[in-house]
Amino acid sequence: RRPRSGVVSRTGTLLACGSSDPPMERLLPMSPRSLRRLVVSCAAFNSYLYFSWYPTYLQEGRGVSQTESGVLASLVLTGATLGTMLGGWIVDRLTRAGQLSVRNRRAVGCGMFTAASAMIVVSKHLDDARWSAAFATLSCFLMFTQQTVWWSCACQVAGRYLGALFGLMNGMGGVGALSSQFFFGWFGDYQKARGLEGRDQYDPAMWVYAAVLLVGATAWLFVDPSRVIGQPLEKREGGEGE
Repeated sequence: RRPRSGVVSRTGTLLACGSSDPPMERLLPMSPRSLRRLVVSCAAFNSYLYFSWYPTYLQEGRGVSQTESGVLASLVLTGATLGTMLGGWIVDRLTRAGQLSVRNRRAVGCGMFTAASAMIVVSKHLDDARWSAAFATLSCFLMFTQQTVWWSCACQVAGRYLGALFGLMNGMGGVGALSSQFFFGWFGDYQKARGLEGRDQYDPAMWVYAAVLLVGATAWLFVDPSRVIGQPLEKREGGEGE
């Protein structure tokens, strides 16, 4: 184990600035609460549907023109931007009111993921491409609303290991993003090989994206930002409104 990082005073005393090695056994505990890390993977899995494959889905699955698919895809991403802003506003209001509790953050995260899942199902069943994109926009808006709340939890639980935890969370987001890229492309090819095209080729994949959001909603129930990494149990906050 490497020595603690820091600077040496004139008397030769080490002035520690923190451990050079983050406690990976605390970042990666094998317990039901570790499910909370699935939140960022599930969010990334759904985000990259809209970041990459959605225009293709609109063109090949819904039969819209390339120009219109660009407009509709941009509308969906606008929903993501507005959702992120709303999430920041929610965190700010709860903080000012002294209500940024574990219970309230779980309610926002679980509720938004569940509602976003429902909107994907509605979008899938609508025949009109514009209405379908409108509900996909609403789904993306709701999903990204919880994003800011999630990162507020990550900042709080990280303690002095903020950089290490952010790296871990972004890595797990990368897993979700790559999985989404692979899955949608593979699924479209698989359905095409079965002789299916249009909505029959792509629409069933939306069930998977809706289900992943429900997994994320469940994972939110295990999020507890009062459990700060590296802090002794007796010094932790007492549940934050649990």
